[in-house]
Amino acid sequence: MKRSLFFIMIFAAAVAAQTEKWQWLYPHPTGNELYDLCYAGEEKLFAVGEYGTIVRSLDRGETWEGISAAAGVTTALHAVVFTDPDHGWAVGEHGVILATQDGGETWSKLPGPCRHHLYTAAFAGRQRGWVAGRWGKIYATLDGGATWQEQNSATLQALRRLVLLSADTLLVLGSGGTVRRSEDGGRHWSWIGSGTQENLSCASFIDGRRGWAAGSSGIILRTADGGLTWEKQSSGLSVSLVSISFVNADSGWALGYDVVEGMYGDYKANAQVIRTVDGGQTWIDVLGEGTMALNSIRFKDSQRGLAVGESGLILGTVDGGTNISLKTEMPAYFLFTVNFLDERRGWAIGGDRLLSTTDGGESWSPSIIESANNLMYVQFVDPDTGYVAGANFSETGGMIQLEAVVRVTHDGGLTWLDRSPDEQALLYRGYFFDADTGFVVGTDGTLLKTVDGGLSWIKLNARTSADMIDIQFTD
Repeated sequence: MKRSLFFIMIFAAAVAAQTEKWQWLYPHPTGNELYDLCYAGEEKLFAVGEYGTIVRSLDRGETWEGISAAAGVTTALHAVVFTDPDHGWAVGEHGVILATQDGGETWSKLPGPCRHHLYTAAFAGRQRGWVAGRWGKIYATLDGGATWQEQNSATLQALRRLVLLSADTLLVLGSGGTVRRSEDGGRHWSWIGSGTQENLSCASFIDGRRGWAAGSSGIILRTADGGLTWEKQSSGLSVSLVSISFVNADSGWALGYDVVEGMYGDYKANAQVIRTVDGGQTWIDVLGEGTMALNSIRFKDSQRGLAVGESGLILGTVDGGTNISLKTEMPAYFLFTVNFLDERRGWAIGGDRLLSTTDGGESWSPSIIESANNLMYVQFVDPDTGYVAGANFSETGGMIQLEAVVRVTHDGGLTWLDRSPDEQALLYRGYFFDADTGFVVGTDGTLLKTVDGGLSWIKLNARTSADMIDIQFTD
C-alpha cells in the first residue's frame, strides 16, 4: 500500500452552470503523484500521474495548472508524449489511452486495444504510434489511435520504455534486462542481449545511435549503435533508477529511489539524482538527502531541467542541477482530516502540521503544533476553541511505541495545551459537542470521553478490540 493513499487533499465544492463539481484547492496544482513528464515545444510541458492527473506549464515549468482529463478517467497515467505543441497522448492503467489535438486544453479517451496496464508510448507524427506495457504487449496505430493492431514482441516481460530511433526503427526495454529492436515499424521484433537481468525502466537517446538505459540496482547501460550492443556504466548507486535524460554526448542526469518498508506498507524514499558530464563514465550526486521520491526527469539543454514525483512534487533547475527550486505548492506532510466551523473557517491536520483557512478554502496557512508527530484529527467548536488528537510515535529497542495525544487551544490555534489521556493508542477521530464535552476513538477499541475540556478522561467499554476509526453523533 502506498503512502499516498493516506494523503487527503483539499477540495471545495462549487456550483457552475447548475452542475455540481469539485475544484482542486491545495496543494496547487495537484497533490497526486506524478509519474511522467515531457516537453511539448520550447515553452510548454505536461506531467501525468495517479487518478488521471494531468498538469501543464506554459512557461518552461515556472508555473503549473491542472488540466481536466477525459470524463470518467480516474486511473493512473504512466506516460505522456507530444509530437508537437498541439498533439499528444497519455497512457496508463487498465489500457487507458488519452489524446489531445489542442495543446492539452481537452483530452479524449481513445478506444484502447486492451485492459492491462500500459507504461509507455512513442509517436512518429500525428497518425503513427505505438504503446506497450504488461505481458510484453505492444500495439501500433496508423490513425492517431482510433484503431490498434497488436504486434508480437516475443516476450512476456513488462515493457517499460519505447524509443523511436527513426521512422521505422524502434527499441523497447523492460523487466529482466529485456531489449527488443524493430526495423520495420514493429511488424517484427528481434532479441537484443543487454548483458543484464536487471529491470530496465527508462532510456534516453540523443540521436538514432547513441543512447543510455537505466533500471534496478543502479544499472546504467550505454549504446553507440542504436541498441544493437550495450556496455555497462557505473552509477555508484544501488537504488532503482527510473528516469534518465541526456541532452548531448556528455551531459546527462538520472534519478531513482529506494523502496522502504513502513508502518503503512512499502513506500518510496531516499530520492537520488545524479549527473554526468563525460557521457556516463562518472556520475556525481546533485540532489542530496531529504527529498520525496521523484519519478521522471527531463532536461531541455545542459542547464534547464525539471523533475516530478510523489505528492505532486515538481522541482526545477536552470544551472544543470547545482541549485534546485520548488515549482509547486508542496506540503511535505500528509493530511488526514479536514473540518469546517462554517462556510469560511476551516482546518486540516496531519503529522505536526495544522492548516487553516478563513476564505472557504481558497487559501491555507500552515502552522506547527509542537511535541506532536502524528496528529489525525482536528475540530474547532468555536473560533477560539479547538481540539487535535493523534499519537506520538517513538522507537525503543526496535519496537514502535505510541502514546495518545490530545491538544486544546483557546486562542484560535496560537497556543496549544496538553490534554493527553494516559493511553497507548493512536487516536483516529473525535467528536466534541462544545468546549468541555467530547469523545475520541482509536486503536484496539479505545473509546474515551471528557466533560471538562480534556483535564480528565473516562474510558468507556466499546465492546470491541478492533480499531475504531470514526465517531459521529446525530443529536
